[in-house]
Amino acid sequence: MSWRHREPRLEDMLADSIVKAVMEADGVDPRELETIFHQIAAHLRTIKARSQSSEQSTKVELAVKLQTAKALG
Repeated sequence: MSWRHREPRLEDMLADSIVKAVMEADGVDPRELETIFHQIAAHLRTIKARSQSSEQSTKVELAVKLQTAKALG
């Protein structure tokens, strides 16, 4: 494994022979772990999308308030 110039990807770490041996010794099912990681990734994407949507709504609300203030002002 060569990680000198970047952070290791999850796939790289899980493909490492030592990591595989430790997982096997601990009774970790690689397919089950992969499923868990995919579920976490999907959850994080959902949270990010909601956050971006909320941020966009806030920007629109501020723009409307600013225009209203200018019109009244």
